[in-house]
Amino acid sequence: MVLLHGLGANRFNMFTTISPLLANEGYCVFAPTFGENASLPAPFDSVGGLGRLEDSAAEVGEFVERVRTATGAQKVSIVGVSEGTLVGNYYVKYFGGAHVVDKFVSLGPAWRGTLGTGPNGDGQWILDLAPDDARTLIPFCAGCPQGLPASDFLAKLWASDAGSYAGLYAPSVTYTNIMTRYDQLVIPYTSGYAEAPNATNIFVQDECSLDFSDHLAIAASRVATGHVLNALDSESTRAVPCVLVTPFHGG
Repeated sequence: MVLLHGLGANRFNMFTTISPLLANEGYCVFAPTFGENASLPAPFDSVGGLGRLEDSAAEVGEFVERVRTATGAQKVSIVGVSEGTLVGNYYVKYFGGAHVVDKFVSLGPAWRGTLGTGPNGDGQWILDLAPDDARTLIPFCAGCPQGLPASDFLAKLWASDAGSYAGLYAPSVTYTNIMTRYDQLVIPYTSGYAEAPNATNIFVQDECSLDFSDHLAIAASRVATGHVLNALDSESTRAVPCVLVTPFHGG
């Protein structure tokens, strides 16, 4: 099991809920920190997700091979959060991951990109920027503008070929997208919804109106993580709890 963090996070602070939960279920859990910017002063040099997403995907590929060598596993499953979903699926499509990834579970995915929030709260300011313009505003984060809807990275991620479903998915991998209607960073919140024969799309509020997870809380939500467990082990599904989940810190 490989966990992939989101933008501005790392392997230590992103998975304080998911990692022990999976370990308690018997999974062997590994997590890299990818996309660090070594030119930044400490402690910012340990912030992940800042590099070019293609480079981060290559890092993930190298990490997965080390995991397979250490464990002897033929295949791994991936749980990605936010940017980690884009990086992970790019690895699947372009760095050989389709041959070694079994299940791919996405929390707060942004398959079609995000507009961000912006000073006016509507995201229009960032929509009006071309990716290269945005890069000049965020010189320390080469990967940030690649999450814009018009980015070349997303265009390649969606590039269709004979071996992909909906242009996005590798047919040999089983995908589950878990989203929240209160996502304030993936805008619109439906950006991670993409249908295909091998993909399941879940909005946590469809089954539990008490879940008010925002983008930051979904990785700690008991509702969302219940769906994660079922996605990873579809032969032993269990009832997903419906409990109050609050924004920012989960429930």
